[in-house]
Amino acid sequence: MAAYSLTLADIIAAQRRIAPYVAKTPFLSSAPLQRETGAHCWLKMESLQYTGSFKLRGAANNILSLSVTQQHKGVITASAGNHSQAVAYIAHKLGCPATVVVPKGTPRNKIAKLQPYGCETIVYGDSFGQAQDHAEKLCEERGLTFVHAYLAPATIAGQGTATLEALWENPDFDVLLVPAGGGGLMLGAAVAAKSINPNIRVIGVQTAASPPWFYSFRDKRLNNDVPFGESIAEGLYGLIEEPNISESFGIVDEILLVDEDTVRRAMHFLLWKHGIVVEASAAVSVSALLENTPRFAEKKVACLVSGGNVEPELLKSIL
Repeated sequence: MAAYSLTLADIIAAQRRIAPYVAKTPFLSSAPLQRETGAHCWLKMESLQYTGSFKLRGAANNILSLSVTQQHKGVITASAGNHSQAVAYIAHKLGCPATVVVPKGTPRNKIAKLQPYGCETIVYGDSFGQAQDHAEKLCEERGLTFVHAYLAPATIAGQGTATLEALWENPDFDVLLVPAGGGGLMLGAAVAAKSINPNIRVIGVQTAASPPWFYSFRDKRLNNDVPFGESIAEGLYGLIEEPNISESFGIVDEILLVDEDTVRRAMHFLLWKHGIVVEASAAVSVSALLENTPRFAEKKVACLVSGGNVEPELLKSIL
């Protein structure tokens, strides 16, 4: 797959395109985190986005970039949750037919949130990969346009607008911590951050239960042959793909792994100290701070808090 060649101009264009459809989310200074870690901490609260996650930005830019004919024929996607909701939301706003394929085990609250948007929802496969293969098959059979969650340049540019928004407000940071996931958010964030302030160190974060980004960075090649464990951060879980890994080597500085217990601690901390509900996949940026306090002490650190669609049962256990 060819390289993306994304620039700040692409992200600015995406910001203008999606502005009528997405929220400008808060960028908050966190005195409690500063007291806890010694770092000067700011939180970009994508958990307060209209669909509860940053995914709306990428889905909106992708679908708005399609031709009128493509929009009328309809779109299809595969997602473990947040991206599917984003596609359904923006397609509903535009009157574009949407089909969403989700794997078995997708949190019930994420599937339930699709219903108001009138999309066709198909539960298929035991993994995201199986759901995606099925969606691609249906895409070809029905003549739809596939809206990828993290491999499409338009999606990545849209996701980069969260960081663009934050750094327009305050560009003076030493470190940007961002969930790694499939890499779309991380790449978009890195393009925006490095273009605005080349001195910002961009660090992707995964849990140790799903570490392919960490080992791929270590080996300087795609490496999915790694140990996987059970994780509460289902949005970051699973195999990664090209070209995102190769693209990341030149613009992302590092990958950090965090412990599952620290993710729970970060979720509890944000709820207790800020009254903010975040999902596990979003809490990893704050988890990285909590696990590495000596390293980040006195640094100016921006944390991208990517979503707030947490399962009620998990939230209850955290409390």
